Amino acid sequence: MVCPPLSLSLSLSLSLSLSLSLSLSLSLSLSPVRPEASLFQKDSSSPVVCHATGFFPKAVMISWQKNGEDLHEDVELRETLPNQDGTFQKRSVLTVSPEELNRHNYTCIIQHSSLEKKMVLLVSERRVLSGGGSVGLIIGAVVAVLLLVAIVCVGFVIWRKKSGFKPVSQTPSEGDSSSRGSK
Repeated sequence: MVCPPLSLSLSLSLSLSLSLSLSLSLSLSLSPVRPEASLFQKDSSSPVVCHATGFFPKAVMISWQKNGEDLHEDVELRETLPNQDGTFQKRSVLTVSPEELNRHNYTCIIQHSSLEKKMVLLVSERRVLSGGGSVGLIIGAVVAVLLLVAIVCVGFVIWRKKSGFKPVSQTPSEGDSSSRGSK
């Protein structure tokens, strides 16, 4: 009966090795990861988005300041969402008029355990994604084509009237072979 204890011993060492490996990988993945942050607008009249992504652990603070003072109105804080790699992302949206943005100094503040000090992003340095410019270009091209078609049509009508173009009449003549058989 030497075989059962050997089998039990092998099973114990395998589970101990698996447990040690699992514990080691968990402790390595729990180290904090710095957020990457950006400020952007879809166009110059849309809300400003402060986006933090790629951070771990999940807890993060995103806030806004107007001229150095904390801002709570016109702010929408979105929920923290998971990324596929085990990190997280979060957005905060500031909705003010373009005139307000130009008149005041707005900043987005990000605080996370991986950062020694808070991350400050200036709204004046935001990216404006100009997707609306291509719509204007398409509309301009369509108007240009329609204008060109209208000019060609008007030109053809004028040419036709000036050249004395007369359509051929469809009255049967005496020399027409189709009218002979009908008499």
